[in-house]
Amino acid sequence: MSDRLLLETTQYMWVVCFELAKTLFSAFSHKKSYNMKILHWFTAANFIQFLSMVFTLDHDLNCAVCRAIVDEVNYSISKVDPKQTIQVGSFRVDSKGNQDTYKKPYARSEVHLMELFEGVCENFRDYAETTNDAGKRSVCRTKARDGKALALKDIKINADIQKALKHKCETLIEEHEDDMIALFRKDALSIEAAVCEELTGQCTGEQLKIPMPVSEFDGMDAIVDDVEKDRAAVKEDTADEDQELMDQYLRDNPNTDFSVPADKVTELNADKNNEKTEL
Repeated sequence: MSDRLLLETTQYMWVVCFELAKTLFSAFSHKKSYNMKILHWFTAANFIQFLSMVFTLDHDLNCAVCRAIVDEVNYSISKVDPKQTIQVGSFRVDSKGNQDTYKKPYARSEVHLMELFEGVCENFRDYAETTNDAGKRSVCRTKARDGKALALKDIKINADIQKALKHKCETLIEEHEDDMIALFRKDALSIEAAVCEELTGQCTGEQLKIPMPVSEFDGMDAIVDDVEKDRAAVKEDTADEDQELMDQYLRDNPNTDFSVPADKVTELNADKNNEKTEL
């Protein structure tokens, strides 16, 4: 765990423990009415449930959440039409009746990124816990994007974990949204390291070297191509077998005349039958 993340976690633990102790003290106080004691007990129970939810996330899962945020934002940016623009600048009219405005690409604009970050944490309802190639705790999608086929393996779907993942996302966005937007506007090549290691301190360099688990299977087109190739090969083999049977028949019946196609022979026979009927 990075020093920054350890410090933030420690401070957060002290604050929450202090609030919990204060609530429990109020619950045991004899000066409180029965209803107030029930209220304090209920608040204390919620505190305990919240603590258990938060501490189910270790530093590996915290890192995975940050990396998933980067992936979700990058994916949403990639789906924007490059030709889509937005008008920016000053809309005030000068003395000549002109406005100092101009158009710029909508993708990665401040307006676009602000809209993305407003809803990115809702996507964590579609995530579950899994393990990465190093056997560490991580996350992956449980629902497909754009109808892609999913290959789900070794996942743990747990309501408390999903709540904790969403809460962690909301905490990161709340604390670092402006800086994240600034980094995404630059379109940096190492955006994952810039956001999750340098800005938020959620990941280490070693953690970022481990690939994120992939639940979305992108090889469906290749599989379809292989199936079509297999079908074509079977069809070609069948045609070869038919030709071999025909060659064998011709060898066994050398006097057979195939100069007239079979469908033409059928037509000629029909014409002869019609002539006989007329006579």
